[in-house]
Amino acid sequence: MATLSLAYFLFILLSVLYYSPVDGQHYKRLMQNALSLLETFRDKADGSHFIPSSIDFLNPHQGLKSSESFDVFPEESKLQPHLNNVEVLETLVREYHADGLVSRLEESQYNVSTICLNHTMEYFEHLLQGQLWALKMFDAMGKVPSGLLSGHFFWSGDYDQCLGIEAVLSNTTSPQPAYEGKYCSLVSSFPLTPGPNGTNIPASIGALSGIALQIGLCLPSSCSDADAKALVKTGISLLPVDLSTFPITVACTVDRDISQDTRAITSICVSAVIVAILLVGTAYDILVVKDCDLSAASERKREAVKFQDPKVGIAGKLLLSFSLYTNATKLLSTKQGEGSLRCLNGIRFLSMRLESLITYSFELIGRFTAQPIANGTYSVDSFFLLSGLLVTYLTMREMAKREGKLNWFLYYFHRYWRLTPPLMLIMWVYVPLFKYLGSGPFWPRDGTEINYCQSTWWTNMLYVNNLVNAEQQCMGWTWYLANDMQFYVVSPLILLPLYYSGLIGVIIITVFLLATLIASGVISSTNHYLSGALSMADQKAFLDLYIRPWTRMGPYLVGMTLGYILYRTKCKVSLPRSYVLVIWLAATACGISVIYGMKGVNSNDVQLTNDVNALYNAISRTAWALALAWVVFACCTGHGGVVNRILSWDIFVPLSRLTYCAYLVHPIVMFWFYYGQKHAIILSDEILVYYFLGNMLIAYSVAFVVSLAFEAPMMGLEKVLLHRDRRN
Repeated sequence: MATLSLAYFLFILLSVLYYSPVDGQHYKRLMQNALSLLETFRDKADGSHFIPSSIDFLNPHQGLKSSESFDVFPEESKLQPHLNNVEVLETLVREYHADGLVSRLEESQYNVSTICLNHTMEYFEHLLQGQLWALKMFDAMGKVPSGLLSGHFFWSGDYDQCLGIEAVLSNTTSPQPAYEGKYCSLVSSFPLTPGPNGTNIPASIGALSGIALQIGLCLPSSCSDADAKALVKTGISLLPVDLSTFPITVACTVDRDISQDTRAITSICVSAVIVAILLVGTAYDILVVKDCDLSAASERKREAVKFQDPKVGIAGKLLLSFSLYTNATKLLSTKQGEGSLRCLNGIRFLSMRLESLITYSFELIGRFTAQPIANGTYSVDSFFLLSGLLVTYLTMREMAKREGKLNWFLYYFHRYWRLTPPLMLIMWVYVPLFKYLGSGPFWPRDGTEINYCQSTWWTNMLYVNNLVNAEQQCMGWTWYLANDMQFYVVSPLILLPLYYSGLIGVIIITVFLLATLIASGVISSTNHYLSGALSMADQKAFLDLYIRPWTRMGPYLVGMTLGYILYRTKCKVSLPRSYVLVIWLAATACGISVIYGMKGVNSNDVQLTNDVNALYNAISRTAWALALAWVVFACCTGHGGVVNRILSWDIFVPLSRLTYCAYLVHPIVMFWFYYGQKHAIILSDEILVYYFLGNMLIAYSVAFVVSLAFEAPMMGLEKVLLHRDRRN
């Protein structure tokens, strides 16, 4: 707190310079008043309990008036502990006297370029003179806000005002500005420790191990990143406290010239080629193939007519795969094939929306009503459940048609072809171009991915990014795809026994399930990992417990079991109403317990033992999958009632088709929005809902375009090259 006191005292002094027409003499008088205040404060420690009026102190045109003093310390003993701080403040004020500041900067041990140092000194001189441009430069810097105990540690200042500053020096007649403003961000981290008297850390930030502090700086444009960091270290060295142990990073805005970026140019060229093919394919569809007989009743028959027309050769069929008209018609259709599980469309869409709503606001995360958001990571387990269900249900049906035979090459190829081209094409466009899409104090000037994914892109292509270089993986949210693909690869070990012998298949599923539950519990217990939403802040827990396949397979196995049950029963199960009611109540209680049961932990009001944390981490995701599995089972077998009618709405059909592309692009949309903010966002219920709806609309709009450009054409190409019928 002593450091904060010093910083805030200095802030008050500099604020006076802004709010008053101060010249050099007034500045010296202000410093003299400050020193007089401190000396008086120290001299009066003998019992008179005197503190001068802050109004007189802040007025540089007047001296101190003891007649306007007031008592603040009823006991002499309460004044003595503050004497050390008074001496520190006195030293601080003496060091920040105009002459002392200049001399310390000139004698700095840190390497500041000559031009940057000169321009910085000119800025200080014109600030003391009250020049408007210098005052704007100071005003554009980050200041200490309120709400520190609520986690407001991003003091961005005014980004646009800083960049708009033009320094006009008084000692020159040149109409051209000597330099302009350059915005820089100072980032440092501080450990959180209890106060000297055992003061507790507020619950709102108590779960963090430290504070990441970001302060906006407005410096002359002649200063480089190294100059800015040297200036900051010089300023810190002026303080009579040692802050050298805290890590400091300074990054300044740079001029971005896309014409010199080979990666970006290549990405744009590839995108242009794809757009050209889309336009040619659409034109061919509309202008050449329009005379085909398209009077067939169903969409699939109309498409078959196009692809079977004699005048449409192989090249024509390849072009039709890129037709925006055909692909958009199919994508927006609300029709599905016979035997489709329509309730899955609603679950898929709603789970995707919950995933994109996840946020870790200090103030919101502990509230009861915010628990579905704080625990939104369980939506990922919903997708694992659906994936295991569909793999088993569809594969069993296909094997039944072929008397137990299956083309296992196409089994794997279709999955890889379905997922990989959209993923890699989005990566190809997003990684090199993102840094050019916006600006601001929080905007990453080198993009959001480490080293532009040069050393990790291949792990995404092979779906091992959750195992190899996981701490530096490209597009970090795609760890889910790696897990899903790995589960898919090993699924025949369960599917084949399950098809030929249900008992043996169930035993194998049970062995896999016990293994993943035990692995999760042991890893959590051994490493003393926390549970609940704030455990996500632990990077090691994220890598060991959250993204590894051996800890996340539980919901997938539940889905496989459910898929087998639906296949064997043909979705026709009759249950007494009393049984249905009891199971609905049990499933609801299970789901609510998982989502809302950790409210006290998320608000930092309850501390669980290591064994309880391990138990929760081991079973919670499988428990959530069991609760959701009943919802799916009930809806598919006629026991869903109004829930099934809602989840089976036709509007969810096209939205569910966009789920994969929406999953790939929604973090990019959120990065673009949040990193582009000019000031820190203070979340509230209204703002959260507004941002959620806006992000959802933009994400699905982008997903629609991406699906037409990257996903649908690949499915069409597979049909043409491998003579496969398109499936929903």
